[in-house]
Amino acid sequence: MPSDKVTVEFKDGKKITKYPGGKVEEQTKNDLERYKQFLIREKQRIDRHISLIDDDLAKMAV
Repeated sequence: MPSDKVTVEFKDGKKITKYPGGKVEEQTKNDLERYKQFLIREKQRIDRHISLIDDDLAKMAV
């Protein structure tokens, strides 16, 4: 019977995530580094958009 909780373990240089339905995902250090870089790029893009909106709001307040 599968567990009803998500479990995470680190083994053989991998992060292994086991889901309640029996699904198992493995991520290597390289996978995690790539995903981290993706998120950093997304954060920078979002910060640029927020800055543009702040500029527009400042112009509307005049």
